Amino acid sequence: MRKRKALPSLNESQRRKAERLYRDYGGYVYGVALELVADHSLAEDACHEAFVRIMGNIDKINEDNVDSSRKYLEIAVRNAALDILRTRGRLESRELSVDLSGYEIPEPRPGPSEILLSRELIEYLKRIVENLTPIYRDVFLLRTFYGHTAAETAEILGVSPAAEEKRFYRAKNQIIKRLEEYING
Repeated sequence: MRKRKALPSLNESQRRKAERLYRDYGGYVYGVALELVADHSLAEDACHEAFVRIMGNIDKINEDNVDSSRKYLEIAVRNAALDILRTRGRLESRELSVDLSGYEIPEPRPGPSEILLSRELIEYLKRIVENLTPIYRDVFLLRTFYGHTAAETAEILGVSPAAEEKRFYRAKNQIIKRLEEYING
């Protein structure tokens, strides 16, 4: 069994929020972890690690947006499970799917330096993000859709800040390249 990290100290409001998240999503998070690690004990470890990582950023989770909360927790537990497999030398090449249908990209607001995007372009952007490899998609979603800082994202994903920055840079470049190809036909 892996050594477990201690939970960060939380105030009463944060503690109640964490309890609600665990109550509402604990079973789902455990299922995601179990699907990846195929071992009940390791799945429990992955859940614990994911919730410890989440507690450091508990105030950024919007409980009112169920889809967003669920996807956020899925990213955290998937990365914790993959970290466990990696440390045990059991990580195989796996194709992980993620459903981004719950994400809404806000309609762009035209301004002096902004380009009004068509609905077709927004849908294409969603497809680009969905097709990023998981390590790039996760960092991109955490930074852009969830508004986490680089340091927070690195902590959630369990990677170094340098690795997080590199992944975010590569994700942005892949998206830009595909958008340029789309726009230039």
